Amino acid sequence: MIITNIKKFVYDAIIIAIITYCLAEIALRLSYPYLPEKIGLIVDEAKHITYCNTRLHPIKDLNIRGIILPPYEQKNLAFVGDSFAFGHYVQEDSGFVSIIQHSTQQSVVNLGVTSTHTAQYNRMSVVSLNYKPKHLYYCIFTGNDFGWKDMDTTQQLLAKDKNIYLPKDPFIKPTDIELNVKLAVYWKQVTNYSLLLQFLKLISTKYHTVKNVPIFYTKDHANNKFSLIGKNHFNKIFRWEDERVQRKFGVIINRLVKVNTFAKENGMQLHVIILPFKEIIYSDFVPEKAALSIPEYHDYIKRLETALIAKQIDYYDATPDLYEKAKQGEKLFFTFDGHFNERGNAVMADLLIKRFNLAAH
Repeated sequence: MIITNIKKFVYDAIIIAIITYCLAEIALRLSYPYLPEKIGLIVDEAKHITYCNTRLHPIKDLNIRGIILPPYEQKNLAFVGDSFAFGHYVQEDSGFVSIIQHSTQQSVVNLGVTSTHTAQYNRMSVVSLNYKPKHLYYCIFTGNDFGWKDMDTTQQLLAKDKNIYLPKDPFIKPTDIELNVKLAVYWKQVTNYSLLLQFLKLISTKYHTVKNVPIFYTKDHANNKFSLIGKNHFNKIFRWEDERVQRKFGVIINRLVKVNTFAKENGMQLHVIILPFKEIIYSDFVPEKAALSIPEYHDYIKRLETALIAKQIDYYDATPDLYEKAKQGEKLFFTFDGHFNERGNAVMADLLIKRFNLAAH
């Protein structure tokens, strides 16, 4: 009797899962005319969640997340940063770090970690020593890294405290990850991009105060709209008169000085890459009522560049070049999400190869 009940339970669960999957697929197909961006099968959309070479995983019985690192082999270039360097929502080969490696035949290690900030970038810069790189590329995303979170000015470069989201060395191996954690990650891959971003954000005002605005020069139905965050959200982050903004600016400069000193002491050359958010890139290409001119942002970036020059830290602000690509009609970001799409990653890789003369090495 017990075995029969178990079989019936398993059978019912399988049938429910199949029906749910089929209904979801039908809903996605029928909803296409109302979605700003074409969507594929759920299993295809799941692949937009990158299978990159660093990933966070919960560690059993510890209130920390572990990071899987590539094998310790000598690499010429190392990249640190958040989800932009990591290659969020695109497959591993489509991220700009991977494209640089494939296009230039450079040996590259990607140490980007999703949902981290400059304190963690500094920590991963220390980790990069395991790969003995000659160049360290430090990717700052202006949409997150200049906010008021992560304000601890006492954070040391070599800190291994669990509060910066990294366990103590050594880092975990793929075999250390439990099956239930893997399944949870896969489930998120299946549902996050295809369902959350498409449906919830379609009607959400929490995330986007300017929703689905047309871009003047595009014609294709699948590419002619963006969801953009309103300028009021960014004004408070970059308004220099706010004492909190000045404090965080000092924190960032302090961390950059530390990592630059660390890089020099260990035979690396630091290059800071400034990555803008899509509202800045497309601010001039939306209807007037949705205009997103953010003068506070440009003033802030000028101050940042002045400080980097004064500290003799090499940097590249990708904003002007990405703006020119947008002006030519390029769609570089996902409709809902703020990350580079596949085309944006390809453009970013090309810009970095040219700016740092990587193809010549």
